[in-house]
Amino acid sequence: MQLGGDCMTNKEFLSVVEFLFCIAEPIINVLDPPKKTGRPRVPTRDAFEVILRKFYTGIQWRMIDDETSKVKGSTAHNIFQKWTDLGIFDLLYAITCRVFNEKVGFDFSWQSVDATKCQAPVRNIGYDNEALGHNPTDRGFKGTKISAQFDANGYPIGFVISGANVHDMKLLENTIIEARKKAIYLAKENNIKMNLCLDKGYYGAPAEIIAFIYGYESHIQSRGEEKKKIEGHKARRWVAERGFAWIKGWRSVRTRYCQKHKNFQSIVSVACSTILIRSVMQVTQPDELRAALSPQKIHDICDTTPTWHGAVV
Repeated sequence: MQLGGDCMTNKEFLSVVEFLFCIAEPIINVLDPPKKTGRPRVPTRDAFEVILRKFYTGIQWRMIDDETSKVKGSTAHNIFQKWTDLGIFDLLYAITCRVFNEKVGFDFSWQSVDATKCQAPVRNIGYDNEALGHNPTDRGFKGTKISAQFDANGYPIGFVISGANVHDMKLLENTIIEARKKAIYLAKENNIKMNLCLDKGYYGAPAEIIAFIYGYESHIQSRGEEKKKIEGHKARRWVAERGFAWIKGWRSVRTRYCQKHKNFQSIVSVACSTILIRSVMQVTQPDELRAALSPQKIHDICDTTPTWHGAVV
């Protein structure tokens, strides 16, 4: 059986869930511990699997009961909303970046920033505050934009979400800041010279100034200029296009049906975490990963991760 029609079979999907849950379980135990009294809650592992299956296939919450009997759709949605409010999925992405850097390693020498648009046929509630806007390339229909930063191999190291009508240039600085919070801070110890590849949509002094302020040497070229073969140089920005193809392999990302900005951000965080964890799966086992991420380790990571410094007491 093919899930989502392209990337992963059911067996591969369950393997991804197992590895991601090794990271998510201690986070959930710290931020959302089970209550000592009252009715026992739904098994966390089952809820996590159902939520990720919903993200990947794009199935409606109310249709989950027909697909799996582990957790009802309404229950899974309530758990997802609670975990989103607690920031569990955002922290999952941040810690997955750290695990990936330890096990595989980011290549920060050549990075790329680009943006992609997604359809968003959602209701007109909270229109100005939920990262929705009229898509100028889709007859003015509502849409959302993902601006992401990738390393030299196309692994996502940070992203921001906005309305589809926001220019890429206006998202550049926030994208770099988010990438620094998630992964770039890990490269400071290595003193790596970092280059930033951009397309012609970022052409101009503002982009060059922003890149310089954050320690990058900017390289702004159009696709036609990238195709020209120059001795000693090769095209590098194409990995951003491939990275977006990986992210949009999750149907809940390809077409946004959730109204709330934070819900869609959680879905994209899970998609990015999956891209990283599939490489980690090649070099480690779930038991090794679980043993390396104790609750105390989660506290230590939260204290040293810029995004979540001081968030967990």
